[in-house]
Amino acid sequence: MKTIKIIIADDHAITLLGIRTTLKDKASICIVDEANDGFELITKTAVHKPDIVITDLKMESLNGFDAILLLKKKHPTTKVIVYSGYQNDETIFKVLNIGADGFIGKNGHFNEIYTAIKTVLQNEKYFPERFLNEAPIILNKLKKEKERIKKELSPRELQVAILASKALSNLKISEQLKLKRRTVEIYLGKVYDKLDVHSRSQLLLKMRENNLLSINFTSDENMDNDILNLL
Repeated sequence: MKTIKIIIADDHAITLLGIRTTLKDKASICIVDEANDGFELITKTAVHKPDIVITDLKMESLNGFDAILLLKKKHPTTKVIVYSGYQNDETIFKVLNIGADGFIGKNGHFNEIYTAIKTVLQNEKYFPERFLNEAPIILNKLKKEKERIKKELSPRELQVAILASKALSNLKISEQLKLKRRTVEIYLGKVYDKLDVHSRSQLLLKMRENNLLSINFTSDENMDNDILNLL
């Protein structure tokens, strides 16, 4: 039987101990390492290439949301299970929407972690049953947020936001859009203000949560038409 490699990430030692104790006697499961923050999790994932990562959302340096985005981008086959005290349905939907494979609330039993592991290894999602009942309400809230963003951002601001979310520097964006670098900085500043974000990682999270990263622009001439057709 194949050994399932797991990394656990949390900034509380008692939580790490609880997870490790729960899984230590489970056949074929090996906890290869632990992390105390998002940056450490990203680094250790690159080293060990685990099958599953179990992570908290609130951690120092790099939080779980941003860590999940980076993990799924660099290690798309690694399963991610969130183990968090933030248990409202909107949070659960958001972590799944950015690529997480499962969610467990910290008010549950540690044994639930093993159930989640078995579920995601079968390429299925694992999340609370109550989420199914609340999903339509949450989806409606997120749809309204997406509509708000589309109305608030001008076509050019949206274009700059998408390119910035894809890790292009201001210089690269200016070259691609044939704009002055200062102009790009002004557009990006307006985007930050309108979306109430303060960094590119927060911008990426906001754009991905609202499914606004898949728009491709072929030229300045048809930029407005592309936006009207694709949004």
